Amino acid sequence: VLDLGMAGSAGSTVIAQVGAATAFLVRMRRVMEVRRPRWASFEPLLRTGWHAGLRAMSMYAVWNLSTIVAARIDAPTLAANQVVNQLFIFLALVLDALAVPLHSLVAGELGAGRADAAAHIGRRSMRLSLWGGASLGLSLAALAPFIPLLFTADSAVQSRVTGALLVLALMQLPGAVAFALDGALIGAHDMGWLGRQAALNLLAFLPALAVTVRWPQLGLMGIWAAQLVWMTTRAVVNHRRWHHLTRHGFHDRVMA
Repeated sequence: VLDLGMAGSAGSTVIAQVGAATAFLVRMRRVMEVRRPRWASFEPLLRTGWHAGLRAMSMYAVWNLSTIVAARIDAPTLAANQVVNQLFIFLALVLDALAVPLHSLVAGELGAGRADAAAHIGRRSMRLSLWGGASLGLSLAALAPFIPLLFTADSAVQSRVTGALLVLALMQLPGAVAFALDGALIGAHDMGWLGRQAALNLLAFLPALAVTVRWPQLGLMGIWAAQLVWMTTRAVVNHRRWHHLTRHGFHDRVMA
């Protein structure tokens, strides 16, 4: 309406976030006890926040580097990457709906001293997530020729999106394992390991992406194949970590 373009869109997002934060602080001020800052109170939060930030930065490095490579190939590849990336986020949020409750479910069982129950919840949620990932992957593969038509009439973009969607369909299975066990490991208070491992996972992604940099004719499928390698790596290392924790009874993570 105001014809402000991208600046208006960004500004409205900032206004909404500031408004929400202000409302939250006003409401919490009524129940929060005001105390002087103490290092003993802040240090655990800062340590966990650092690990969470390292994990987030590592994941965004994957997506930003993919966008950089797509932009250097050509405009249709960049446009197609944007479409596929949005669909990736949508599907990830669907699978993440199973992972988010695991934070509290696993933490609750460990806090009650029930390590076996925590392990059972993790295994069961991973199986449910795999079923969900398989369903999403099969549906996406079947609809891959038609989904691009919803986004663009450009045939060059359409063909690139279709090919990359097939790779994205394959990604749903390792993604299901990675997302579910992310939630379980967060519930097991293993954010430190998740943060460090997220950075190490780049060691699998970067060489795979470098192949497309060297041979740009691989195009968007090469870029998303690199992300498939990254997601599969996440699934494998998360599964090994979860197996290690459950085999050793979660060590000091169980409350007596």
